[in-house]
Amino acid sequence: MRVVVDTGVFISAAIKAQTIPNIAVYQAARRGVLLKSHLSEAELMEVIDRPYLARLIAPAARTRLVELLNPFRGIPIVSPAVFVQGASRP
Repeated sequence: MRVVVDTGVFISAAIKAQTIPNIAVYQAARRGVLLKSHLSEAELMEVIDRPYLARLIAPAARTRLVELLNPFRGIPIVSPAVFVQGASRP
């Protein structure tokens, strides 16, 4: 299973544990492969560093979120067209 998670869902998951976004993010990470791009990761890091959000996100939740994404560093990022071509192969 491949899962793409929107930045807003990651932010919601980081702000409050035991919510649907939080459960969905960590279930997807546990069961499948989270797909992301360098741009979406950069956006996420920029957003969670904003002062008004930084106050809402516990340091442990921030660390957990960053660690969740860490295993995917170095994986080549492909265009949507290349991804779809690969997915359509038997």
